[in-house]
Amino acid sequence: MKYWIYYIILILAIGIYSSVGMFTRFAAEYAFFSWQYILWVLCAMIVLGVYAVIWQQILCKMNVGVAYVFRGLAILFSLLISHFVFAESITVNNMIGAVFIMSGIVMFAWLDNKERLLDN
Repeated sequence: MKYWIYYIILILAIGIYSSVGMFTRFAAEYAFFSWQYILWVLCAMIVLGVYAVIWQQILCKMNVGVAYVFRGLAILFSLLISHFVFAESITVNNMIGAVFIMSGIVMFAWLDNKERLLDN
């Protein structure tokens, strides 16, 4: 499998991980230990389980340092989820922070790819 596919799988896994906050926020809207609360908490736990399996598989194929840098995307995914699901506003500071996060991730991925090409 091509190496860039692992990047895509990693980004999707972090997107899955980011949805946990959404499920726990839904759970918070219900009484503690009501059936709705338990349902949303179970959804969060299932998502965390799926994420853990994908994360471990990614670490088998990718350097942990490279993979961990991409965890910054969780902030961006959470920002998008809060905007589109909960209708929260995105501020200029949010956008500036998102640009910094994306710049760092793109730069790191580019340098990792460049080192990988030089090693071959």
